[in-house]
Amino acid sequence: MRVLAARPPLCSALDPAAQPALERLHRSLQAFYNSEVTRRYFAAAESSNEEWTPAMRPQWHLKTHIPIGSSVLDLGCGSAHTFRHLADRQPAYVGVDWSQDQVTVNKQLYPRAEFAAASLYDVDFDRQFDAVISLYVVEHLVWPHRMLDRMFALAKPGGLIAVMTPPFRHREYLKSFDYGLSAIPFKEKVRQGRAVDAQLKNWRRDAGA
Repeated sequence: MRVLAARPPLCSALDPAAQPALERLHRSLQAFYNSEVTRRYFAAAESSNEEWTPAMRPQWHLKTHIPIGSSVLDLGCGSAHTFRHLADRQPAYVGVDWSQDQVTVNKQLYPRAEFAAASLYDVDFDRQFDAVISLYVVEHLVWPHRMLDRMFALAKPGGLIAVMTPPFRHREYLKSFDYGLSAIPFKEKVRQGRAVDAQLKNWRRDAGA
């Protein structure tokens, strides 16, 4: 018999009574994104972003709507694969992430780009950007509205604001897909014949991981 962990109570990020609990969650997330686990986390994200192709419709749509030479601010940039995939757009790219270690790695890998380790809730610059983007980040945030406020503040009038999130599974508890061995949806793993990866993903779902 399988015993599922108790589901935490839902609360609003705007609820004053919920703020102490949200502050604790925020500190836990900060610790996670500055821990050894983070390297494996970003490696998993890299594995599904080796190349952006037209088949990756959301990413390709974003790419084709960023004019050549645009200034781009990427909030929650992680390993900065977005900069690599936008290379033909010749962006003036700035990536911001919680992880100081990853930002240090990014600076070494992509010296033409600018990086900063900072809170996504309070990030500020002395300029605005043609495009302000955040890919697969907002679902990780305790106060998503605060990052969205910063995105609006840092985008030029008439500029582009883009937010992407993973697909959320139907009838499940506000939970994005589990990675398994790679960060792609279950049906796509089956289509590609990735049996072990698909089985691990399914097992994690059944186990409540």
